[in-house]
Amino acid sequence: MSVVDIVIIALVVLFGTVGVIRGVQKSALSFGAFLVSFILAFFLAKVVAEAMLGIVAVKDFVIGTEGFSLYTWLNTVIPESAGTSDSFLDVNFFKPMLDVVEQFSGLQPAFTKHNALAMYAAFVIFSAICGVGIYIIARLLMCIVTMIVKAFIDKKKSWLNRLFGFLIGVVRGVAWGFVITLVFSMVGGAPLSYEKEGEVEQPNSAIAIVRMAEGDELGDGDQTPDQTPDETPDETPDGENSGSSNVDKAKDAFKWLNNEYDNSVLGKYFNQFAYTVRNKLLLPELDMFSRIVDKSGIIIEEDDKTPSYELSGDALDIYCMLMNVNYIDDEYTVEDGKLVVGDGAADKLLRPQDYSHTGFSDIMTAVMDYNVAAAQKIKDGVIAGALPEELAIYKSVAVTIGEKWMQFTTGLRNYENYIAALRPSDMDIDAKIEANEDMAGMYEAIAAALADVKAQYEEVRGALGALELADNPPVYRLSIDE
Repeated sequence: MSVVDIVIIALVVLFGTVGVIRGVQKSALSFGAFLVSFILAFFLAKVVAEAMLGIVAVKDFVIGTEGFSLYTWLNTVIPESAGTSDSFLDVNFFKPMLDVVEQFSGLQPAFTKHNALAMYAAFVIFSAICGVGIYIIARLLMCIVTMIVKAFIDKKKSWLNRLFGFLIGVVRGVAWGFVITLVFSMVGGAPLSYEKEGEVEQPNSAIAIVRMAEGDELGDGDQTPDQTPDETPDETPDGENSGSSNVDKAKDAFKWLNNEYDNSVLGKYFNQFAYTVRNKLLLPELDMFSRIVDKSGIIIEEDDKTPSYELSGDALDIYCMLMNVNYIDDEYTVEDGKLVVGDGAADKLLRPQDYSHTGFSDIMTAVMDYNVAAAQKIKDGVIAGALPEELAIYKSVAVTIGEKWMQFTTGLRNYENYIAALRPSDMDIDAKIEANEDMAGMYEAIAAALADVKAQYEEVRGALGALELADNPPVYRLSIDE
């Protein structure tokens, strides 16, 4: 049990106890006031945040492009690679933002996808701040109402009255635990999750923690190669030890909190649910983000807003086929000659991290990244001048890629599930040998399907570029102790 669990349990016990003391009427009244305030904050945060960007000082603080602002700051602390790894934070914090940013038609050399992500994150953080402010104001107003109503509530309480008061208090404690985690899920990934100067480890938590690249390289104790365990780095000439700076202390504190979230029994579920709610209900949609960019004063060249030609016909079909390779179902379709993307596309995206036991996650990621880049080239007109027979070949290849990729992912899913279900401690030698033989057979089928996929991508190498993949990982095997 971690500190996070203890805090959640403490909230439940605290509000449960308060519920017993207040009774069901006052507890229900307080919880109702909390709920109304939270709902107002929840649904008005984005709207109020956007409206406040009309105030010059607020706009300059949030999305200003000169001097200090949330945007310029995040533009320096979020790396180019944000949202591309299999880590919990990338998948849950940055990837949903990128899904919106990548649809923005104003991306250009002067305003790259990275710049757009920083601006999007800046607005999300500001929305969270506005949400907290709305909650406080609404709660204060509700306090006036509840004080008036409480004056008419009978002070005598039966045991049944107190029991229901306790139950309402428990629900209120759980709700507070979720709300706190939700606020962290809105702001936690950006400020301390990355450092541009080196690699970082992205934590599995609503609270973002930085692990300096130097710390990973130095190993336990953060010792330099020439240090013994008892030695500590000398202080700088100014008497400032980098390990004792305020920034490092903050990082250490967040790192500790992150570990507590990771090791918690209850907190991790609060964390995942908070991200789900945030990503589905609280993130700005594309139209709102476009308005935010317009308010920032960044000039989007008209030529960069639209593709050099209208994507249609076979080119549009090929574009959709390549994008659909990355999804469980066909989310990119053509209706009346126009591109239509399914509303639930983000939830149907293949997740390479779900196949971590197989060792093929990096290969899956590389293929999916290639598909996005190749589809963008098609959208930009790279095959606009292709002859009809060439387009027919590309289309046939795209169809075959989809079929072979489905064979690959289906086999990989079975392989992953088989590995995940293994319980070596309960298996004798014969069972392990049999399992190894089964996995070797699955692996061969997967490798053959992947080879077919690679061969098909070679057919479009000239038009869309080469697909570079690492060597296949070794087959998963159980160790057999004779």
